[in-house]
Amino acid sequence: MSDAAAHLLAYYSPLAGERVELSAASVLYTPRSPLLGANAVYPAAGGISEGLAWLRARGAPPLVASSGRIEDAQEILRLRVGRYTRQAAPGTVMVEQVSRLQLVAFAEVLARSWDLPQWASALGRSLAHSLESLRDFTLLMAYDAGQAVGALLVVKRDAHLWGVTDSRALPALLDAAADLTGGAVNTSCPPEAAVQLDGESSVSYWLLHDNALFMR
Repeated sequence: MSDAAAHLLAYYSPLAGERVELSAASVLYTPRSPLLGANAVYPAAGGISEGLAWLRARGAPPLVASSGRIEDAQEILRLRVGRYTRQAAPGTVMVEQVSRLQLVAFAEVLARSWDLPQWASALGRSLAHSLESLRDFTLLMAYDAGQAVGALLVVKRDAHLWGVTDSRALPALLDAAADLTGGAVNTSCPPEAAVQLDGESSVSYWLLHDNALFMR
């Protein structure tokens, strides 16, 4: 498993309903949640088949997080994983720290930004359950002209769960997260996101078919 995939596994583990350790893979399983990172196999070398068998036995989508290419599989999401240093993003977007009492609004922004508005309620319930036992976290929301345009979850020094409906909100949220973590924060974003990351590497989430092959 690459370091980047290991970072994502560590971040999403407390947000998952279940983490299972197999001989050559870790599996995160969170039914009734749209979080890709919390519903995937994170394999070591040769561990994909074992992890997929576990997911398929539960009727879950065969999703794998990998820095390598997987033939005959659909790339659902590609991420650049790295370290963001505060860049003092200009603009009118304001960021506020919010409490768990605003999780409904937080989840609504995330779901809307992912074009999955129908998942907002389920996402809110899943996050509420996970955050009950999580201590070192911060919820951030971004606003422009009084309208919520972004949300981000900081866990310790990592901020991989976020969503924005206005591209200007992402650097503003990351700046606020970096302020909380000494000036820099570990994060991930798709290739088209206009933010600079240090030491970045790539991880993709792949939806596998029965004949998919793992390529190192």
